[in-house]
Amino acid sequence: MHMSDALLSAPVAIVGDALAIGLISVAAVIIRKRYKNVNVALMGVMGAFVFAAQMINFTIPGTGSSGHIVGGILLSTLLGAWPAFITLSSVLIIQALLFADGGILALGWNIINIAATSCLVIYPLIMHPFLKRFKKGYVNQTSPKKHKYPAFVIITILSCLIGLEIGAFGVTLETLASNITTLPFGKFLLFMLSIHFFIGIGEGLATAAILLFVVKYKPDILFQNERMERSGKGYGKMILTFAILAIVVGGVLSWYASSKPDGLEWSIEKVEVSENQEMEDANPLHFKSEEMQKITSIFPDYMLNNGSENEEMIHERAQTSIAGISGALIVLLITILLAVLINYRKRKQADR
Repeated sequence: MHMSDALLSAPVAIVGDALAIGLISVAAVIIRKRYKNVNVALMGVMGAFVFAAQMINFTIPGTGSSGHIVGGILLSTLLGAWPAFITLSSVLIIQALLFADGGILALGWNIINIAATSCLVIYPLIMHPFLKRFKKGYVNQTSPKKHKYPAFVIITILSCLIGLEIGAFGVTLETLASNITTLPFGKFLLFMLSIHFFIGIGEGLATAAILLFVVKYKPDILFQNERMERSGKGYGKMILTFAILAIVVGGVLSWYASSKPDGLEWSIEKVEVSENQEMEDANPLHFKSEEMQKITSIFPDYMLNNGSENEEMIHERAQTSIAGISGALIVLLITILLAVLINYRKRKQADR
């Protein structure tokens, strides 16, 4: 659901960028005030894992489309809403700048539609209240009552599904407000909501499976009060596990990602066919954005971009592996850097 620049006018794009910058600034302030300490390692590793997981597009049977997990509900459940928002925003920024995944002009709205919706709206309203009740299903926070698992899975799927549907609705509204395409709002919305319904179910199942794994081996990570310290003490095995998973997913499993168009691309294609219309030509601002992205992206479409003839000699799977592992490491480093800066500013303020 990464929105492209071609759908947005400059004024709408600027509004989205301003809102995203504002939310990221607010997130940094809230984290400094609310959390005694940010689990830097867990943020970095989970950001790397979500980046790698988003490379794996799964086919939606019978549609000719594909989808991938967003990761907002997963990150929020393990990190808390605001650290998750910062982490997922970092993933989206790196994807746009270094991997040409999502437009640069559209980056602000992608952060809002994907990260803010799932982490700051759906998680606090649906997932977090359920987790408080789910916690009561544990005796001394170690013995799970397995009859609670079906409800856990259902709520997780529902959270992912609603988050994606709201994000898809946001994309259609932003496209309508931009008024630079010939896509009819009603049909575009219908296709967007219908395909992201199935993508949401797929993400919900994947997210529930990961969280149930965490529930089994490290349940207390789900039940910490968000105003208390998430120190990372005793989380070594969990952090190592997700670090290994990020490498395996980004370096190997990404080979088997579906090549079918994602939900947004599929919806545009369906509308164009049904209406016998085509997207309007991009305006000069879009061309400038595209040129800028060509400069910043070192792995366009998750492939090598070294500009030499040697690129053709490298096997496609090897290129994907290099891009996946490199991207995961970059996300890891950037996320850790942001978390360290937030903690540093907090300590500096506390010393005054």
